[in-house]
Amino acid sequence: MDQKPLELIENDLSFRINLEASRKMDPEHLASSRDFLQEISQREIFSPQGIRINVVGSNGKGSTSYYLSSLASQHCQTGLYLSPHLISVLERICIGNQEVNASLAWTAMCAIQEDIGEDSYKRLSYFEILTLLALFLFKKKKCQIQIYEAGLGGRLDATRISSPQVIILTPIEKDHVEILGSDPKSILKEKLGMIQKNTLFLFCMKQKNLNQEDVKETASSLALSCGNPSLQTIFLESKDTSSNQTYLEENYSFAESVLEYLSSHYELGYLSHSLPADHLPDHLSDHLRGRLEIWNFSQLQQKDKKQEKEICFDTAHNPSAIFRTLNDMILLYERKDGLKKFCEEFRIEFRKETAIFLALLKDRSADECVEAIYSQGFTHIFQMIGEQWAEESPAVGQVELFPVAEDQAVCTLIQNLQEGAYQRIIFLGTHRSYRYFIEMKELLHKGTHSPDEHR
Repeated sequence: MDQKPLELIENDLSFRINLEASRKMDPEHLASSRDFLQEISQREIFSPQGIRINVVGSNGKGSTSYYLSSLASQHCQTGLYLSPHLISVLERICIGNQEVNASLAWTAMCAIQEDIGEDSYKRLSYFEILTLLALFLFKKKKCQIQIYEAGLGGRLDATRISSPQVIILTPIEKDHVEILGSDPKSILKEKLGMIQKNTLFLFCMKQKNLNQEDVKETASSLALSCGNPSLQTIFLESKDTSSNQTYLEENYSFAESVLEYLSSHYELGYLSHSLPADHLPDHLSDHLRGRLEIWNFSQLQQKDKKQEKEICFDTAHNPSAIFRTLNDMILLYERKDGLKKFCEEFRIEFRKETAIFLALLKDRSADECVEAIYSQGFTHIFQMIGEQWAEESPAVGQVELFPVAEDQAVCTLIQNLQEGAYQRIIFLGTHRSYRYFIEMKELLHKGTHSPDEHR
């Protein structure tokens, strides 16, 4: 029996080096791979066209990239390249804000292999072949705007071959220290290594540990080093300066401002008149899975009374992102209850009713993540056995850490919800635990009444 296109793609990728899975990242190997990939990308089938926007940073890259694509696709053909994926690898490449078709993707991979030769094709890593695939498809489909989310850093990242005219810098945090360094300025330099000779604009979000002058100096130095005296560094503020925006609302507003700026400064006439700039959508995560995603279900209690329960998911994977996500979750529930301002009594009760499911990749600091959770007032944490384990943080003595075996995770969490121990469970730490979220959602849907999904 012939294999289906998606099976062929997954089989092809399964034999490739996958640094996302292994977490074994060596700077020398990455530099060598980047140079090899750069050479291949010079071939005609990958020659860049349209406006290329690369998004670098630590937090908010995916949602900012998504909103750029979502807004721009209302007016022109748009390509979006994201990583990592939650369920299917095809999520990573979108054209016109729709996941690429498996048949189209497999045909494109075969065309790439034929053009560059079998030896070069086999040498490409998991992330590299997908990056080339995005470039190939975006050219084939004549995408006028292309958005690439960087995978790691900027200087050594495969998405650098897109040769971006526009770079967006989201908030940076300590991450992948063996590659990016451990201090903010070193991390900044690696991220802004995406700057190239043809880069015209650098749009910056507010940075927690860096001032604007640090960013400007680093960007200018890197631009001049590659013969680019024309780079403009632009700092954009959120349109809503109040403190009651979620990070998704901030990122949407930022993406909107970037496109408005480019419309007036970069001859993008097809964007200039109809951007929906008057208000933010009510449900920004409606089509953005894994970010502040909430699913409600009604559980039948004694005497035929129903009780609302929730499971929530966010890809927050470092202390800063976890802290912000928990704050935003509280904010969303305050809005749901009609609260117009901060209410400490509501927040105390919310924290008591909530458990955190924390799963981390092996290069993350469990102690720092537990500190972030505890600093938001949450004290009930289920942590996956075999992942990084919190041991030395002072917060460990203040929280209840419940070890959970991987094969028992869903069963354990459902049991705690149904027995009334908690009102909700929030999944944090890694995109990989999304499969538990989905499995739990499906099981609860089958065994509950009046399921009501919302984001």
